[in-house]
Amino acid sequence: MITSAKNVATITDAQHSRDAYLEIFERIAQEGLHANVSGKLTQLGLDINIEYCEGLVRSIVERAASFDTFCVLTWKVSFTRSALSPRQTCSQS
Repeated sequence: MITSAKNVATITDAQHSRDAYLEIFERIAQEGLHANVSGKLTQLGLDINIEYCEGLVRSIVERAASFDTFCVLTWKVSFTRSALSPRQTCSQS
């Protein structure tokens, strides 16, 4: 289960968050629900390692697409301005 915490402390925590998102999409499909998912990029390790976070995001987006649903992932604007390059910001929006 994904908690309401906004940040994770380790890569392992980020992996667990990713796994929870993947499980949510599986359950949505199993139950035949018309639902979407929202979350925070900091739950996926954005403030630990941007490239690693991007890989986790890709796996979530691929799973969502495979079930014909979508996921909205957000982050704080102040973090974006200080940590992400324009290329990364555009590719993740």
